[in-house]
Amino acid sequence: MRYVRLPELLTELAIARGKGTYPKIILQYKKPALLILDEWLLYPLKETEDRDLLEIAETRYKKSSTIFCSQFDVLGWREISSNDKEKSTEKIDGAVATIMALDRAIRCGNDTG
Repeated sequence: MRYVRLPELLTELAIARGKGTYPKIILQYKKPALLILDEWLLYPLKETEDRDLLEIAETRYKKSSTIFCSQFDVLGWREISSNDKEKSTEKIDGAVATIMALDRAIRCGNDTG
């Protein structure tokens, strides 16, 4: 089990990216049987942060459990995650990456089989 506040996770990943230790650090968040992400969507995410979370969610999908702790109702997550995002020329922009990560979390959480 691993608990982390989302701002701390994102700061750690940004520093790791600069130091060249990103793959090693992100692997540490893929391994735990249970990952608890606190302060989910407390503030708007940058595009690189969206992608980091998608990377973690994608590799954990149907393999391990992730709990997203937030002060916001789950039904409002998509709206919050896509607010104030500029349009991107990337194929998958930050808002889409966040929505994809949320989709994996919600589907896995509702999966009965």
